[in-house]
Amino acid sequence: AVFQTDVRDGLINRPELTQKELKVYEIINQITDQEGWEVDVLNDQTTANWKEDMIDLESDHISEAIADLIFTQLKLKAKLFNEPSIQGAVAIFSGSVVKSDRVLSNDLRKELNTLVQPLETVPAIQREYRPDSRERVVDLVNPSLYTPIKGKSRQIAKGQPPLDLDSCFTQLNKKQPVYSPGHLLMTAWLPCEVAHIESKAKITSYINNLHPNKHRRLYDLIEEVVYCGILAWNLGLGSGSGTNDDSPAYDESSVSQGKKAQAEIYAPAEKALDLTLLRRFEAAGLQVVVQMTNIELTPAKPDFSSEDWHLAGTEVDGVCAIAHYFYSCENATEPRLAFRQRLTPTTTDEDLINLNPFVQVVGEVEATEGRLIAFPNTLQSRLQDFTIKDRSRFGHVKILTLYLLDPAERRVSTSTILPQQKAWWVERAQELKASGHIGDPENELLATLLVDTSDDEPYFSSKPDDFPISINEVRYRGKPLGQMRKAKAAALALLFEKGRIEQEIVEEKRPLPAYSE
Repeated sequence: AVFQTDVRDGLINRPELTQKELKVYEIINQITDQEGWEVDVLNDQTTANWKEDMIDLESDHISEAIADLIFTQLKLKAKLFNEPSIQGAVAIFSGSVVKSDRVLSNDLRKELNTLVQPLETVPAIQREYRPDSRERVVDLVNPSLYTPIKGKSRQIAKGQPPLDLDSCFTQLNKKQPVYSPGHLLMTAWLPCEVAHIESKAKITSYINNLHPNKHRRLYDLIEEVVYCGILAWNLGLGSGSGTNDDSPAYDESSVSQGKKAQAEIYAPAEKALDLTLLRRFEAAGLQVVVQMTNIELTPAKPDFSSEDWHLAGTEVDGVCAIAHYFYSCENATEPRLAFRQRLTPTTTDEDLINLNPFVQVVGEVEATEGRLIAFPNTLQSRLQDFTIKDRSRFGHVKILTLYLLDPAERRVSTSTILPQQKAWWVERAQELKASGHIGDPENELLATLLVDTSDDEPYFSSKPDDFPISINEVRYRGKPLGQMRKAKAAALALLFEKGRIEQEIVEEKRPLPAYSE
């Protein structure tokens, strides 16, 4: 996870890359985008032709020695390409960004598109459009909704087993403990638990805002994407530790020493990959936040403008890595995901900093349909401009995003916090009524929901007994909290870029406004 102190103290800073190094990164990225590259780079005649063209086209940056080093790296990547712990993932931009086109088969991607349709066809009033997106960007699964609320959310009692996908609707009663952490983190995302079972990723607690019973098959497909994300994170977070790393070492002084220098720079053809994350996953599981987003283009609104540069989440969320899976791109020019790094400052003069911020763009990756792009939360990212192709039809880009929370710091999750959505519990109460169990003593609280099954209360309730929580109350709470999250993210972005922050924003000390008619 990235904190203001990490940025301020330079813990995420990286050395500035030369134009030659940036060109090398660009070439490796372009070659590994080609179909069958992992076979072609092992063919001496093919690489000889590529090398000749490369030197002719990029003579200002690419010498014969540097071209040799590029293909040395590509051959090492190709040899690892089909390893079980790689599964087609490729590390680029010094190894910290990883792309993979082997996530879901075409049939499973089509099924994924079908399974999300119920989320896409909810009534207009239920659609969660992002502020300032002019109804272009809608979150189908929004992690900022139904975050834990101190004094209102319900948690499992001490000694009770963790909630799983089957038990999360069986424990709501008037004796259920109220969530009362020692400190207030009202905007912290609520992760699900992911376990390693039979060499696969298994989501063992509900995804916040995605019903575990209605969407169980969707959970299955998300699990497959999560496992590919974990493999990519393992490769990227361990950058520099394995041979899929293309760390910058492309200066003429090093390559002029010949084969000896090559052997030293790219020593470990057989060096084991850093499996720290995989081992932690196998031993104790991981915590992941899931988000599903559609970017909708229409003839009237045909363009998507670039996002602001940003880190993922806020300090309280604890995000250490991200994976975006672009599972559907229809009637839209190809989106690209760009990255920039923070540099070690060379001056404290504010005027010079304004002219030359502490950041450097390292490159961008094509977000082709079916591609997963993973990276650490020490890099800023932004989705670049794209537009509709045929203005007589609608278009879209659909993204499944996974946020890995810091494995070294376990956080409250959906294994301990009961679902908070009133609509979910009303449905559960109706099921119990139909089965004749609504009158059982343990269902007393659920029975009260049948008196008023609406989910549109116009009031803001602070009473602990007023649980579960209506969507209107969540949205009412969400306005100031959303503003707070936005302010915290903007402050961190300014600190990242220019080494200063306008205002410390301490979430725990900022109360919610009292409700007024």
